Amino acid sequence: MQIQSFYHSASLKTQEAFKSLQKTLYNGMQILSGQGKAPAKAPDARPEIIVLREPGATWGNYLQHQKASNDSLHNLYNLQRDLLTVAATVLGKQDPVLTSMANQMELAKVKADRPATKQEEAAAKALKKNLIELIAARTQQQDGLPAKEAHRFAAVAFRDAQVKQLNNQPWQTIKNTLTHNGHHYTNTQLPAAEMKIGAKDIFPSAYEGKGVCSWDTKNIHHANNLWMSTVSVHEDGKDKTLFCGIRHGVLSPYHEKDPLLRHVGAENKAKEVLTAALFSKPELLNKALAGEAVSLKLVSVGLLTASNIFGKEGTMVEDQMRAWQSLTQPGKMIHLKIRNKDGDLQTVKIKTGRRRI
Repeated sequence: MQIQSFYHSASLKTQEAFKSLQKTLYNGMQILSGQGKAPAKAPDARPEIIVLREPGATWGNYLQHQKASNDSLHNLYNLQRDLLTVAATVLGKQDPVLTSMANQMELAKVKADRPATKQEEAAAKALKKNLIELIAARTQQQDGLPAKEAHRFAAVAFRDAQVKQLNNQPWQTIKNTLTHNGHHYTNTQLPAAEMKIGAKDIFPSAYEGKGVCSWDTKNIHHANNLWMSTVSVHEDGKDKTLFCGIRHGVLSPYHEKDPLLRHVGAENKAKEVLTAALFSKPELLNKALAGEAVSLKLVSVGLLTASNIFGKEGTMVEDQMRAWQSLTQPGKMIHLKIRNKDGDLQTVKIKTGRRRI
């Protein structure tokens, strides 16, 4: 198996980046910009009519926008570096091909960032496929496995390593400032790992500064991608919260084959969401920790399709709904364990009500 060599052309100015016809070689992927012919139209295809509605809009700017991705060159570089790190956990850091690729990547990194083209984005993402093929080739050589079996092993090994890498990265609070009609708003994303009363997580099973990514589809202990999102504005010398919500991945460890473990895992995930929702209401949380039974009303917005035609979303929805139903029955008292300011587990009592959207 051959891995393409790394090349890099001279840095291009932003205004030239999208119209250049020369070869653009970035981070190990050869890309030809501005070359090739459009495919033939389908027999019944209707021509697309494009109207430039913005004042001062030009066709040049429109076409430039069409060639641009939402990523920057530095983001693509970081993506490829992470993919190489994942492959190194499978093959070892001393693998000669990976070492060569990593060294060439360092040489290829551009100092000046700019928007990446869609061709560069597609080429960067193709690195994952190349690395899985490299792992499969090594597996064939070392273990003598058939090609299909080696590729299947490589794909699973790469995925498991990638999940571990994503989970073990520091999950930290993200803040951004938004401006609208002259007003400045602060958007804060707080991960589950930083939902704390004292020095420790509020959850019985600590995150320890880490997280659970959406690809961790067998995790039965934590909710996937659990964050608290807030939007606030600074008025009259103090911050005013305009919105606060909890977002999370599907409450289903749907790749867990044991139905009992899958059911338990879905409930554990739902309990963490309830705990996060209580955390988002400091007054209610303090009352609950003081021994009072508190009422917590929830509005659940689901973005899944209850069908297994494409993927397993129907099964995911069933697991999630079953978990919610077990925890949000009218009049039912839920007992949750939360770590208090001393780091001790304390049982709190919650009456829940939920509406689906």
